[in-house]
Order: sequence, then C-alpha cells, then structure tokens
Amino acid sequence: MTKFSVTYNRNGATSGATPVDPGSPYFINSSVTVLGQGSLGRIDHVFKGWAVTPDAAVPQYLPDSTFAITENILLFAVWEENIILPDTYHYNEHLISVASVVIGKEVLWDLKY
Repeated sequence: MTKFSVTYNRNGATSGATPVDPGSPYFINSSVTVLGQGSLGRIDHVFKGWAVTPDAAVPQYLPDSTFAITENILLFAVWEENIILPDTYHYNEHLISVASVVIGKEVLWDLKY
C-alpha cells in the first residue's frame, strides 16, 4: 500500500528544531494530527500555525488539528511579525513613556508617567 509523508518547514525560523512527525509516513486516508511549533522560534515574530505555501499569512492547519492524508504534504510555518510601537507620546502636555509590543493581536503595555 502507498504511504504519504508529512514534512514541516521552518520557513524563516531563527532558532529551534524543525518538528518531525514520528508517525510519518502514513497510509492513505489516515488521520494526521498537526504538530505544534515545538522549539521553533523567530525573532520578533509569533508562530500562528502551518500552511502549504511559504508566503501564507493565514495558517491552513493549526496545532493539534487533524486531517486525512491523501498525498505527500509539506507544511510551512506561518509567522506574524510583532509590531513595536513608539516609546513616547505627548498627552495633555505630559510626556508618557510606553513600553509596548503587539504580539499577534494582543497588546502588552507598560505605561510610565
């Protein structure tokens, strides 16, 4: 019987090991559980999931989701860039120092007056 492989690509990761599916290769129509990022990391980026193209902005496969395999598949890590916001603002004649980082869609603030 034919078997199909799941391969993961780090797609710009700057640290960590590329995940390796211990169950691969699989028989056709077998259920595959998508791996997480493991130790992969990328400076100033957040891991979002996996896609079949290296330039995808939105993941097609999320960690721990499953799919039935019907062909060899190469999954590329999808990264979203952290946005560093300006560190000082003028508000009502006061200078406000802000340390903030947008991680995905979550904003972390540390305000100092």
